[in-house]
Amino acid sequence: MTIRRYLEFMHHRRVLLQTAFVVVLTSFYFWFVQSQESLSENRGTWIENIENYMMQVRLHKRPPLAAPTDVVVIAIDEGTFEADYEIHHEKQNPAMLRAQIPELAYFGNESLQWPYDNNLWAKLTDRLLGAGASFVAYDFVLGKNPAGGEAGDAALAESFFQHADQVAIASSIGESLDGSRAIMETPPAELIPKKAVDMVGLSDEEKDRSDGMVRRIKHMRNIGPATRTVNRGSSDRISRIRVQNEKSLSYLAASRLYAKTLDEDTQQNTLLNYYALNDPIKSIPLWEVLVNWDTTYDHGDYFKGKTIFIGPTAQVRFRKYIFDTPADLQPGVQIQATAFANLVHGDTLRPASDLMVLILVLGLGAMALMVSLWMRAVLIKLALFFALGGIFFEATQHIFNAYDVITPVAGAAIILLGCGAFGTLYDYLLEQHERQRTLDTFESMVSPGVAGLVLSHRGDLEKRLGGQRQEVVVLFGDIRNFTKMSEKLEPETLVAQLNEYLESMVGIIQDEGGTLQKYIGDAVMAAWGDVRVQPSADGAHHAVQAALRMQAALHLLNQQWLTAPHREQLKLGIGLNHGEGIVGRIGHPRRMEFTVLGDAVNLAARLEGATKHYRQPILVGESIYDMTKEQFLYRFVDKLVVQGKTTSVRVYTPLANRNSGERPPAGLSEYNAALEKYYVREFAAATELFQLAKTKFGGTDFLCDNFLARCNYYYRYEPPPGDWDGTWQLTEK
Repeated sequence: MTIRRYLEFMHHRRVLLQTAFVVVLTSFYFWFVQSQESLSENRGTWIENIENYMMQVRLHKRPPLAAPTDVVVIAIDEGTFEADYEIHHEKQNPAMLRAQIPELAYFGNESLQWPYDNNLWAKLTDRLLGAGASFVAYDFVLGKNPAGGEAGDAALAESFFQHADQVAIASSIGESLDGSRAIMETPPAELIPKKAVDMVGLSDEEKDRSDGMVRRIKHMRNIGPATRTVNRGSSDRISRIRVQNEKSLSYLAASRLYAKTLDEDTQQNTLLNYYALNDPIKSIPLWEVLVNWDTTYDHGDYFKGKTIFIGPTAQVRFRKYIFDTPADLQPGVQIQATAFANLVHGDTLRPASDLMVLILVLGLGAMALMVSLWMRAVLIKLALFFALGGIFFEATQHIFNAYDVITPVAGAAIILLGCGAFGTLYDYLLEQHERQRTLDTFESMVSPGVAGLVLSHRGDLEKRLGGQRQEVVVLFGDIRNFTKMSEKLEPETLVAQLNEYLESMVGIIQDEGGTLQKYIGDAVMAAWGDVRVQPSADGAHHAVQAALRMQAALHLLNQQWLTAPHREQLKLGIGLNHGEGIVGRIGHPRRMEFTVLGDAVNLAARLEGATKHYRQPILVGESIYDMTKEQFLYRFVDKLVVQGKTTSVRVYTPLANRNSGERPPAGLSEYNAALEKYYVREFAAATELFQLAKTKFGGTDFLCDNFLARCNYYYRYEPPPGDWDGTWQLTEK
C-alpha cells in the first residue's frame, strides 16, 4: 500500500470513526441525561448539578423580570415581634396606638406565644377580604387557641365560613423524630368549614439534593399512609390517614381563584421563575398593615383585587421557614407567592422538549463533526469549538429570555468536549505517527532541521523551499592538511576516523540548534536561522558556542587517538559569519538540495581559510562579534579584505565564554593598547606594546609577530599612504 493510499484510507476511517462517535455521544446523552434525568427532577446527580448551576447563570444573565403587582406578601417579620420599637421609629405613640388598634396587643407580648390568638387572624381575614382583596392564603399551619380562647377559634371558623371560597390555609409534611414514618400536620377540623371541599394546601418547599436550593415546587403530591397530627390545643386522637392528590398552597389558590389547571408533568415538578432576582414580590410587615391601614393603605383599598399570602419571614425566629434559592435567601411564603404568580401569569420556567433538544444537539454535533474532520490546526479547532459552545449558549439564552424555556447544556458539553477531544486526540496520534515515520526516513537523508521544516510547513512548503531572503549565521569547519593525511592512511581507516570526528562535530552543531547544510569532503557547513526564523543574536550565540565546543571536543578526540592504532592528530579551522542569505532548494529535479547562498556564506568560507594564515582555530566576522561580545571573550585579529572582496571586515577570534569563569589571558590589555597605537600610525609606541604583550603571552604569539613585522616595515622602510585605515589585503583562500 502506498503512502498516499494509506493516508486516504486513514482519512476515510477517521470520518467513519468520528461520525460513529457523535452518534454514540448523542445516544448516551438521551439515554442517560434525558431518560434518566430531567431539569424538573431532583436526583442530585452530577449532570443535574451542572444544569442547576447553568439555570442560575441564565436567571442572573437575563433582562430584569418585574414581579406582578396583584400579589402581596404580608410578612410576620422581626419587626412584628418588636412592634413597639418599630412604632417608635415611625415617631408614633405605642400606647395610643395599642388603644386604637387592639390587635397590636398580640405583638411584643411574650406571654402570647406564636402563632397568636385566632382572633387576630379572623379580624385580619375579614379586613382584607372586606377591603376587596381577591384571595388570602396562610402559609403556616393554624392551630386552636389554648384553653380559654375558644371565642377566638369560633371567630376564625366563622370568618373562614363566610369567606370559604377566598381563603386557603396550610398543612405540612414532616418526619417523626426516628424517621420511621411521615407526619402530616394539618389545621384543626373545627376551623375548616364543612362546605369548603378544598381549602387546605401543602406549604412545604422541596430542596435540591445537589446544593439544598429551592428551584422547583411539586404542585400535586400523592402521599401514602401518614400519621395525622392536629395542631396545638387539639384533643383529637392521632390517626392513620392516606392522602392522595394533595395540592400545594400556591396551586390551590390559583385553581380556586382562576380555575387554573395543570397538566400532569407540571403538577409533579414546576421550575420556579424568581422575580426576586430583579424585582421581588412586594412584602409588607404585618404590624405596618395594622398601624398604617387607614393612611398608607387607604383604609385597605390598596389590597383591592390582590392575592395576599401571609406567613413568617423572621430569619431568627423562623429559621426553618427560610430557604436558599437562586434569588438568595427567601422565606417560604415568598416562594409560595412566587409559585402562585408564575402559575397565574404564565411565568413558570419550562424545560425544552426532547424534540427541541434533539434538534439542537444533533445540529451542534454536526457542526462539531465538521470542525473536527476538516480543520487540522489544533488551536483553530479548539477556538472553533469554544465559539460553537458560545453560540449554543447565547442561542439558548435567547430562547430562555423570550420564552422562559430552559435548554439543558449537558448535551452540548458532552458533544463538544467529547467530539473535540476525540477528534483532536485522533488527529494528533495519526499526525504523530505519520510525522515520526516520515521523519525517521527523511532524517537519514537530510538534516533534521530540513526534515522538520518540511513536516512543519506543509501548507506553504513550496514557498519556503522556493527561496527566501533571511538573516542567517553560517559556520564552515575544515580539517587542516586533510589531503596529506588521506595519503598516509588506508581508506577504511580514514573513513572510520572521519566518521568518529563528524559524529562528534555534527552532534554539537545540532545540540546548539544549527542545521547541517552539507558535507564538502571533510568540511562541514552549518547554519542558524535557515529552517526557522530566530533572532540573529540567538543564532550568533549558539554558533560561537558550537565553535568553541567543537574545538574542545576535537582536543578530547585527539587525546583518545594518541593511544588508538591508525589514528592521526587533527586540527580544525572554523569560520563564522552573519548576514543576509538566500535560503531555498536548488539542484536538478531528480537531486535537490536545501542550502544557503550569498555573500554571508562566501565570507564564512573565506574566514575559515584565513584561520590557516593567522594560525587561529576560529575566526568570526565583526557582526557576530557585535552581537556576542557581552557573552564571549574575544581577541582582535585583523582588519582585512578577503580574496574576491573589496570591502574590509574586522575579524576576531573567540577565547572563551564569559560565564565559564576563565580569566582573560595575560597580555591582552597590552595587545589592545598596541592596536590603538597601530591604527593611529604610532608605530614605535605600538612596537613596544606588542613586544610587551608577546612576552606576557609566553614569548611566542603569531598575531603579535604579524603586527610587529608591519610596524617595522611601516616605521623603517615605507610609511603607509595617507588614506591608509589599517586594512590588510589577504591574497590566499
